Amino acid sequence: VTPTCPHQLVVTVIFVSETAIGSGGLGTHRGHAVTVVVTTTLAELERAARAAADPSLPMPPPARTGGGSRLPMRDLIAMAATGIHYLAVFDDHLKRPLYLGRQKRVATAEQRLICYARDRGCTRPGCLIPGYRCEVHHAPDWARGGRTDADTQFFACAADHAMATRGELRTTVTDNGRLGWTNGTGPPHINHAHHPEELFRGGADPPEDEK
Repeated sequence: VTPTCPHQLVVTVIFVSETAIGSGGLGTHRGHAVTVVVTTTLAELERAARAAADPSLPMPPPARTGGGSRLPMRDLIAMAATGIHYLAVFDDHLKRPLYLGRQKRVATAEQRLICYARDRGCTRPGCLIPGYRCEVHHAPDWARGGRTDADTQFFACAADHAMATRGELRTTVTDNGRLGWTNGTGPPHINHAHHPEELFRGGADPPEDEK
């Protein structure tokens, strides 16, 4: 079969893109080599691996990228075959990883990956800004003694980060390790916009301990 011009163009674009990304020569974005940051779970990866080997099994729902897009699990597996891998593991009993204390103010690339995995986007309630466009906010603020640790750094868009720095909004780490926001007139709340699955656990209203 002779490839058509459009088909040849698509193949060429794919080849050039894969070669460029794989070369590592595209620079960096917020401390990371230009690449795709994806959040998923171990259970979903295991289901996807079984489905890839057995076409009769359904694929799990798409994973989420750092920009808020959905990436089909089959595509994720194909991309991972030639990608540069990081794994963020969250443990309820062992607080890990990436503790830097107050030696550095700026988050490392690895710590930003933790924010991608945990926060997915800006943590202020109602904000839809994805992780790719977020800064890293210290809680408490660096100027007030905040530490550069994985569990004291959270994503915030530039506008919300600035308001928190000026004291117009207040932030605090909740018992479940998420960042709560308040304007000082009520209790802190967390952002469910990047975690829609949380809203369906027990109905329309999230549990009290997750607000």
